[in-house]
Amino acid sequence: DPIPPATIARYFPVVVPDSRTRILGTYGGGEPFLLESTFGRGRVLMLTTPLDADWNTLPLTNFYLPFVQSAVRWLAGATLNNRNLTLGSEMVLTVPEPVDIARSSLQPPDGKRQPLTGTHLGGRAEMRGGIATTAGTYQFRIKGGEKDRLFPFVIRGDAAESDLTPLADQKLLKLAQDLNFELTDPAQKPLAAVLDQSASRQELWPMLLGAVFVLILIELLLVRTLTVAAGEAPWRPWSKPAAT
Repeated sequence: DPIPPATIARYFPVVVPDSRTRILGTYGGGEPFLLESTFGRGRVLMLTTPLDADWNTLPLTNFYLPFVQSAVRWLAGATLNNRNLTLGSEMVLTVPEPVDIARSSLQPPDGKRQPLTGTHLGGRAEMRGGIATTAGTYQFRIKGGEKDRLFPFVIRGDAAESDLTPLADQKLLKLAQDLNFELTDPAQKPLAAVLDQSASRQELWPMLLGAVFVLILIELLLVRTLTVAAGEAPWRPWSKPAAT
């Protein structure tokens, strides 16, 4: 979005060094205003004009304060653990000591635990669980201290699986060949006609009705058996009550 009107008297011309660097903002002429990149485990922001009022009037606008606050907050967030990832991402967790790396483990979605690798980094430990190859929840179980610490990682599935774009005819034919199914065009042949020709079609209501009758007979037999066991005359639904 455009920032409030500000005068930029001077700025540093820059050249984007590599594909890791993103241009987050530009001047009206298209030159970079704000760039972002990474360095090791940290984040880097580069503003091509100073933050003071020597070369620009940014500090005099209502854009300046929230901009600086957001930049500092984003830079400080590099040490936070991102536990909502996509397939193919590496699972990395930084936790405070004490940590027993040898006894810590990772539980993938299939439930089979596997060891974690880690490094002690001056009061903290960086635990690595490898590359996420299956969508689901991965559980980091960190040993050390009085009780175990659990950290879940949620791996999202491939977004292509939710693509509703119709498949091309060639891909449909290949799937039909690989999975051994028959393609049916509703415009040429109604679905009801296809179901009528299906040899595996079978009415279920006779079997369900027969099951109901069997349950009724079982209930009558149970009532009769329990009545005899209690020492009473067996109840017969067809008998008449005795005259008094």
